[in-house]
Amino acid sequence: MEDSNVIEIPEFFGNKIKTLYIINKDGITVKNANTDKVSLFIKAKSINAFRYGVKFARGYAFYIGRKYWIEIKYNEDEILKIALNSYYRLKRKVYESAWRNITQMVWTCYFVDFLKQHIVDFNEKQEFEIAGFAINTDGVTIAPGKNLKWSDVAVSYYRTYFMVYKRDDPKIHKSGTFANDWNAFMAQEFFRRLLASYKEQKD
Repeated sequence: MEDSNVIEIPEFFGNKIKTLYIINKDGITVKNANTDKVSLFIKAKSINAFRYGVKFARGYAFYIGRKYWIEIKYNEDEILKIALNSYYRLKRKVYESAWRNITQMVWTCYFVDFLKQHIVDFNEKQEFEIAGFAINTDGVTIAPGKNLKWSDVAVSYYRTYFMVYKRDDPKIHKSGTFANDWNAFMAQEFFRRLLASYKEQKD
């Protein structure tokens, strides 16, 4: 298929397409490529959280592959689990590319709007929570009794997680891990944009 919002997942052996993920502003459609039958449709308005990661598959004495996965939460507590497992490098590039594309599409189609709304809420002095971080106008609460003012907040960014900490005392910190914490990537982008704006105001 040439449609850019369609991700084709081939079978592990051979190149026959097994599953189709169609991701757009209406929602996520999962199809069986052999029958073209829709096995699941998730409305965009029901999607509320996601997380993703890569795990190494271990054999007897060494790693034998990688497991690419993404989980998308919708409705109250239902989860779409997408797992693409490559062993002995078979389908590794194909599955990694599909995993990256799905993650990017999910972020762009649904969670960029959530991020924009959080920024609006912040500017309107509302309090809210993202990935375990309690956000308010004055700062962020990273744990009960641990409140950091925005002027004291620093953030370090890494490939699989980010860390919020007190600028002059890094022992006071809280991390968000993309694989474990729902919407951790969105929390990271919120901090990135907010602190960039705060820096511009100071300059």
